[in-house]
Amino acid sequence: SPISTAVKTTDEGRANTTTLTNDAHLFLPVEANTIYGFTMTILHSGSSQADSKISFTAPANAELAWTWDNDSPFAIRDSLNTIRMVSTASSNRIGTFLGVLTVGDIAGVLRLLWAQNTLRSTPTVFAKGTYIKLVKL
Repeated sequence: SPISTAVKTTDEGRANTTTLTNDAHLFLPVEANTIYGFTMTILHSGSSQADSKISFTAPANAELAWTWDNDSPFAIRDSLNTIRMVSTASSNRIGTFLGVLTVGDIAGVLRLLWAQNTLRSTPTVFAKGTYIKLVKL
């Protein structure tokens, strides 16, 4: 199929960790020598002091050029490969991201990693319905 989608089927919370770790649901196989359009929407909540950070792994020879929707005031790029999202304890936030994934001659998996940006005991939660979509270009 030219469109692949991974969707969180349950909420996933993380507390007291700033180590980027694989998401339990958000990963997709990618084919060698293929270019994909990439979109992702994250529904998240948590402590306003913790925020959250996201990154990706992909096959060794792949390149993911990605950014957030510029209409979202809740994302800040901390480095080329990591984006921090601002959370609020009292409400859910939505972060929308887009980009292009170019896979070289090695197939593999595109996988979301995430964690709190600052240690807090209140869990940061990526909610059911969060998704990644890849479209072969």
